[in-house]
Amino acid sequence: MALGSNCRNYTPPINIQNFIRKLALLPALYAKNDSSILLPYGLNRFDACNLAYYDVVKSKNIKLVIDDDLTYKKFNVIPWGWDDTLCNRLSRKCIVAIDTQNKILNFKELCRVRKELSHRRISIKIHKLLFHYLGDISIKIPIEFSESDAALNWVANNLGCYLKSPWSSSGKGIFHCCDSNKHLVEAWINATIKKQGSIMAEVGELRALDFATEWIVKDAKAQYVGLSVFKVNEHGNYQGNYLASEEELTKIVASYTDCFTPQLIGALRQTIDELISPFYNGPLGVDMLVTKDGRLNPCVEVNLRNTMGHVALSLCKQGVKNEYFEPGKFVNFK
Repeated sequence: MALGSNCRNYTPPINIQNFIRKLALLPALYAKNDSSILLPYGLNRFDACNLAYYDVVKSKNIKLVIDDDLTYKKFNVIPWGWDDTLCNRLSRKCIVAIDTQNKILNFKELCRVRKELSHRRISIKIHKLLFHYLGDISIKIPIEFSESDAALNWVANNLGCYLKSPWSSSGKGIFHCCDSNKHLVEAWINATIKKQGSIMAEVGELRALDFATEWIVKDAKAQYVGLSVFKVNEHGNYQGNYLASEEELTKIVASYTDCFTPQLIGALRQTIDELISPFYNGPLGVDMLVTKDGRLNPCVEVNLRNTMGHVALSLCKQGVKNEYFEPGKFVNFK
């Protein structure tokens, strides 16, 4: 949402601000021992003691810090995701961010590249390359519209479709066209194109399973980390992750489709290395879905940031499994 705001001082809606405060300590689940968590504006260390995962903060000896603690210092900064607002926040305190090779990050260039690669149109390029490597995958490629009239004509012939703003998060910025809301679609299209320049349109599919492949890009090479199987509600909002071994998660996916294969993983790795790896280092996730008739959409969207799937994989590595992880709720560490 910050990426799509075109603002260096983006203020999210109040419900998102409350969400940020509630889950301010969630990074403790995957942070290393003796690291630090930067608290959001308006949250002090005393109040943070009452938040979810404070017990993990204590067990890992994690330090809770505010902006003034960090002025004129150098850190390996590992945010959930980069955007202009975060970079501006760090710059105002003269905080220097470095990568794992101790190289100073250029905030302006970092955000420019992240924003460009995070535009949902990248899913079009990924679908086309996967078609090149694998042949027909039986899923219609998304379409981008920058003109309202063209978009409305397409929608009229594809009731049940999904319209998406180029930059949004966790189900926000998605309009599912149906009989009950079709009178609102023109206003939504006009507002989104005016704000973000275009919209993405996808043919609606009856979904049977939501999952993702999680990756780390390092030294211009994509490394497959593992599967993430999760639940969303009827609006596409993320609800939680299943914690299980890679073998068990693979069996779940295989029970819905036979299209998820090692060849697909290999082709997706090649695709990421061609389109993303030369310009990006860090975690990413590729959301997928299986339709009711067993077809596989190998790229619903790409998240160029940390994801709840990466959190789930980190929990499994720490010994948590055979559970359903809902953010903000108790995690049973073994």
